[in-house]
Amino acid sequence: MKKETLKYQKYLDEIENVGILKISSFKPNIESSRLVSSLKKQTKEMKIDMKLKEEELNKYKKNIKFTRIREIQVKIFNNESNLFR
Repeated sequence: MKKETLKYQKYLDEIENVGILKISSFKPNIESSRLVSSLKKQTKEMKIDMKLKEEELNKYKKNIKFTRIREIQVKIFNNESNLFR
């Protein structure tokens, strides 16, 4: 099973690197085609999920920056109001 998995991984790496199906050591069959298709689908879903997570992270980063700016503005306002007292 592990040999087969390594074989499929090598196959996918070659496809990704070369971009075409020119592999002499591997003869795909129906089962391997399904596996490749499934792995491609999984990869696509993971890339989409990663983009969503990055967007969410950026949103939180911006929110944190905004919050820090507001805190500084409030401190400045308090300092200035104390000066006028």
